[in-house]
Amino acid sequence: CMVNGEAITQPQKMLTLEEAIESYRQMEASTLFTQGQEKTNIKILPEYLVLKDNPSARATYRLIPAWCFYYQIPLDGGTDAMELHYDAIHAITGQAIEY
Repeated sequence: CMVNGEAITQPQKMLTLEEAIESYRQMEASTLFTQGQEKTNIKILPEYLVLKDNPSARATYRLIPAWCFYYQIPLDGGTDAMELHYDAIHAITGQAIEY
Protein backbone atom coordinates (compact mmCIF):
# COMPACT_ATOMS: atom_id res chain seq x y z
CA CYS A 1 0.00 0.00 0.00
CA MET A 2 1.09 3.60 -0.62
CA VAL A 3 0.15 7.01 0.76
CA ASN A 4 0.98 10.06 -1.34
CA GLY A 5 3.47 7.99 -3.32
CA GLU A 6 5.25 6.68 -0.20
CA ALA A 7 5.12 2.98 0.64
CA ILE A 8 3.34 2.28 3.96
CA THR A 9 4.07 -1.46 3.99
CA GLN A 10 7.27 -3.39 3.40
CA PRO A 11 7.66 -5.35 0.14
CA GLN A 12 6.32 -8.89 0.42
CA LYS A 13 6.61 -12.00 -1.71
CA MET A 14 3.86 -12.28 -4.31
CA LEU A 15 2.03 -15.57 -4.89
CA THR A 16 3.32 -17.59 -7.82
CA LEU A 17 0.93 -18.24 -10.69
CA GLU A 18 0.38 -21.80 -9.45
CA GLU A 19 -0.41 -20.57 -5.92
CA ALA A 20 -2.77 -17.93 -7.34
CA ILE A 21 -4.61 -20.53 -9.41
CA GLU A 22 -5.01 -22.77 -6.35
CA SER A 23 -6.37 -19.82 -4.29
CA TYR A 24 -8.79 -19.01 -7.12
CA ARG A 25 -9.94 -22.66 -7.30
CA GLN A 26 -10.65 -22.62 -3.56
CA MET A 27 -12.56 -19.34 -3.93
CA GLU A 28 -14.58 -20.77 -6.83
CA ALA A 29 -15.34 -23.98 -4.90
CA SER A 30 -16.99 -21.94 -2.14
CA THR A 31 -19.05 -19.85 -4.61
CA LEU A 32 -22.62 -20.85 -5.38
CA PHE A 33 -23.82 -20.08 -8.90
CA THR A 34 -27.60 -19.97 -9.21
CA GLN A 35 -27.87 -19.47 -12.97
CA GLY A 36 -25.74 -22.43 -14.02
CA GLN A 37 -23.83 -20.39 -16.59
CA GLU A 38 -20.57 -21.75 -17.94
CA LYS A 39 -17.50 -19.62 -17.28
CA THR A 40 -14.53 -19.69 -19.65
CA ASN A 41 -11.30 -18.29 -18.23
CA ILE A 42 -9.48 -16.45 -21.00
CA LYS A 43 -6.50 -14.85 -19.24
CA ILE A 44 -4.77 -14.42 -15.88
CA LEU A 45 -2.79 -11.24 -15.27
CA PRO A 46 -0.85 -9.75 -12.35
CA GLU A 47 -2.14 -6.20 -11.90
CA TYR A 48 -2.54 -3.42 -9.37
CA LEU A 49 -6.11 -2.47 -8.43
CA VAL A 50 -6.89 1.04 -7.22
CA LEU A 51 -9.60 0.94 -4.54
CA LYS A 52 -11.10 3.82 -2.59
CA ASP A 53 -10.44 3.50 1.13
CA ASN A 54 -13.66 4.84 2.61
CA PRO A 55 -16.62 6.12 0.57
CA SER A 56 -17.55 8.75 3.19
CA ALA A 57 -14.00 10.05 3.72
CA ARG A 58 -11.93 12.33 1.55
CA ALA A 59 -10.61 10.80 -1.64
CA THR A 60 -7.92 8.36 -0.51
CA TYR A 61 -7.09 5.23 -2.43
CA ARG A 62 -5.14 2.02 -1.99
CA LEU A 63 -2.98 0.36 -4.61
CA ILE A 64 -3.52 -3.40 -4.20
CA PRO A 65 -1.38 -6.08 -5.91
CA ALA A 66 -3.72 -8.63 -7.45
CA TRP A 67 -3.98 -11.63 -9.70
CA CYS A 68 -6.94 -10.95 -12.03
CA PHE A 69 -8.79 -13.87 -13.59
CA TYR A 70 -10.67 -12.73 -16.69
CA TYR A 71 -13.54 -14.90 -17.91
CA GLN A 72 -16.43 -14.90 -20.35
CA ILE A 73 -20.01 -16.01 -19.82
CA PRO A 74 -22.63 -16.38 -22.55
CA LEU A 75 -25.28 -13.67 -22.85
CA ASP A 76 -28.91 -14.68 -22.50
CA GLY A 77 -30.84 -15.05 -25.72
CA GLY A 78 -29.11 -17.95 -27.40
CA THR A 79 -26.59 -15.88 -29.36
CA ASP A 80 -22.85 -16.43 -29.48
CA ALA A 81 -22.27 -13.11 -27.68
CA MET A 82 -20.26 -13.20 -24.46
CA GLU A 83 -19.88 -10.89 -21.46
CA LEU A 84 -16.38 -10.24 -20.14
CA HIS A 85 -15.86 -10.20 -16.35
CA TYR A 86 -13.02 -10.69 -13.91
CA ASP A 87 -12.40 -11.88 -10.38
CA ALA A 88 -9.41 -10.69 -8.38
CA ILE A 89 -7.44 -12.20 -5.54
CA HIS A 90 -4.88 -10.40 -3.41
CA ALA A 91 -1.46 -11.26 -4.88
CA ILE A 92 0.13 -11.66 -1.45
CA THR A 93 -2.61 -13.16 0.76
CA GLY A 94 -4.66 -15.05 -1.86
CA GLN A 95 -7.90 -13.61 -0.47
CA ALA A 96 -10.73 -12.51 -2.77
CA ILE A 97 -10.84 -8.77 -3.44
CA GLU A 98 -14.26 -7.11 -3.45
CA TYR A 99 -14.32 -4.20 -5.87
